[in-house]
Amino acid sequence: MKNVVFLIFTLMVHFASSQDFSNYTSLKCEGNIPEDFTTLSSKKFESSKRSISKNDDRRTRKAKETFYLESSFGIDEMLQSGLILFNDTVSRYVNRVADELLKKDPDLRKKIRIYTMKSAKVNAFTTPGGIIFICTGLIARLNNEAELAFILSHEIVHYQKHHSMKQYIKDKEIEKGKGIYKRLDYDESQLESYKFSKSQELDADKGGWSIFEKSSYSKTIVNSTMDLLLYSYLPYNNMEVPFSMFEEHNYSFPKGYFPDSIKSISAEDDYDDDYYTHPNIKTRRTALHNQVKDSTGGSLFILNEEDFMQVKKVCRYENCVQLLRTNRYPEAIYDANLLIHDYGESYFLNMIIAKGLYGIAKYKNYEVYDDIAYDFEKSAGYMYETAYFFYMIPRIEANVLALRYVADMKSDFPGDLSLNAMYGGLVSDLVNLNELSAEDFYLEFKEIPDSGIVKVDTIPRQKTKKLKGVDTREFTYAYSKPVKMQGDQSNDYYKYAFVNLFAKTDLKKDLENSKTIKQHELSKKEVRKLQKKERHEEKYGISLGLDKVLFISPFYAKWTNLRKVHEQYIASEEAKINLVNKIRHSANEVHLDYELLDGKLLGITDTEKFNDLAIIKTWLSEKLRHDDMGMEASNTTDFRKVMLKYGTENLCFMGVAGIKEKHTGRGAILALTILFYPMIPYGIYYFFHPANYTYFLTLV
Repeated sequence: MKNVVFLIFTLMVHFASSQDFSNYTSLKCEGNIPEDFTTLSSKKFESSKRSISKNDDRRTRKAKETFYLESSFGIDEMLQSGLILFNDTVSRYVNRVADELLKKDPDLRKKIRIYTMKSAKVNAFTTPGGIIFICTGLIARLNNEAELAFILSHEIVHYQKHHSMKQYIKDKEIEKGKGIYKRLDYDESQLESYKFSKSQELDADKGGWSIFEKSSYSKTIVNSTMDLLLYSYLPYNNMEVPFSMFEEHNYSFPKGYFPDSIKSISAEDDYDDDYYTHPNIKTRRTALHNQVKDSTGGSLFILNEEDFMQVKKVCRYENCVQLLRTNRYPEAIYDANLLIHDYGESYFLNMIIAKGLYGIAKYKNYEVYDDIAYDFEKSAGYMYETAYFFYMIPRIEANVLALRYVADMKSDFPGDLSLNAMYGGLVSDLVNLNELSAEDFYLEFKEIPDSGIVKVDTIPRQKTKKLKGVDTREFTYAYSKPVKMQGDQSNDYYKYAFVNLFAKTDLKKDLENSKTIKQHELSKKEVRKLQKKERHEEKYGISLGLDKVLFISPFYAKWTNLRKVHEQYIASEEAKINLVNKIRHSANEVHLDYELLDGKLLGITDTEKFNDLAIIKTWLSEKLRHDDMGMEASNTTDFRKVMLKYGTENLCFMGVAGIKEKHTGRGAILALTILFYPMIPYGIYYFFHPANYTYFLTLV
């Protein structure tokens, strides 16, 4: 009977956490909120401060205290960023691996907490208090469970040996020119800092292997783990993006938008690491090999291998979401095509491509694409070809390409709010920014000689060299990129983009109706009404006439240049709590219906609200990054659902910044007041009392 109950429970957990990948939804936190997320930063600081040894000299004690102060508040900002996950599918799996790794050291295991970070970066890092953050980008690249176990071992040693604090103290010594660091110039100081950091990384590798070799995991993973890091700048597979999926008949991209050759993938592991925080891969690989005593035995998987593959798949899908969030649109499109090859087309993956094209078009239309594509030349392999294409395509043609793809998808999902919003924005930009109309596009294709078309399935796939750490399997891909069509290769090829869409959708009519209506001149009556409103607002204040408001994470920042660093952190937290109370009091006074979400003020069971706040924060940060482009954030659909849940369209982000600093020109003022002796009291006050400024920010 017990076995039956256990089986039912296991199945319930499996189905509760399973993903519908066709309609993938971004990872969310589950279960109760851990104390790490709700404990005040000041309390964490006080707890950490008690660990400082009284035997340390005064300078070291002060440096450690400042380190704990800044790290306590800084890490809490990260925990509240909306990017950190707890008790989710990925975090639960990684914690199970940690349980297996440290099952012989339960005391150490209790000190380690592991959370997942929604980030496409191939990275993991540790905090002074024992929190390890694992990025989804790292999980997506792993080959097996044993590699994850070694990476965790490495991070655990960083915690055990207080590496982050030691680096902080060392950097302070270098910055102040203490001892052997006296008279170093900037470059020399940087080299000393990097040198110390590299020594700690090698120490973490060495100590990590000592932990790892005591486990039941295979000891054969040194090369594969190092290769994973060596190729971390690449996507998880190296294959062509089928640009033919965007093309049709005469609508075929000019060859000039593609590089003459594919940029080769670097496999150099003995690179110059002088200005790196980590040793080069060859150094790390050699040191680890020297430490391996016996590589026989052990397992690549101790937990269920299917669980590992499922978690890796989840992270690969999640990375598409995060690439969009961080404006890495060509990479999002590239990864979506990799997943289409691996798992087939889906609404989610096609939507990733649509949003990627939309983002590229928007940034090109507002002539700021260089702001997000400045490092595209660092890419390699077929990712370089993809990045090159989107860098080269002019803004009008990028707008047309995005509109063509979105309009076609919209015809299949006419009620999709996100598609409709992107469609409307692209139509408006094409007409009002790029000054094109329906008349600028052709209504039918031009005849192409049969000899000029090469069918996709007749093109042999180019073989790719097998690279360690990068999946370059050879396969037959239905959308393999063909030899370029020999159709209309003139600069007006894009005018064929809407031939079929004009026939089957309302695109032609929407283009005709999208011309911005010019603002009409106000009548005398309208001017008088506006002036009356302005006088009323000047006398009684501005009333927005809102029925309900959702306040999110009010902030209060106190800053001073008077060397009272500790006070400004603690005072800021106290002032924030006071601000929250004032918001609540004021809202109640004016009978305003409101909700207030703040991660630090939630109960342990308020996980749903924590997830809502995460969605709002990521939406807001992305909207602010898009500035005034009128661009939809990539998670707008999720954001709308949250606002609908709280029954309001009104979101308020409120904050206060209090600044205290020394007056400028104090000596001159004091000298002048001595000349005009009746002003001496004022001069003395000005000299000895700092200036105080308070700035209020309210964003509705």
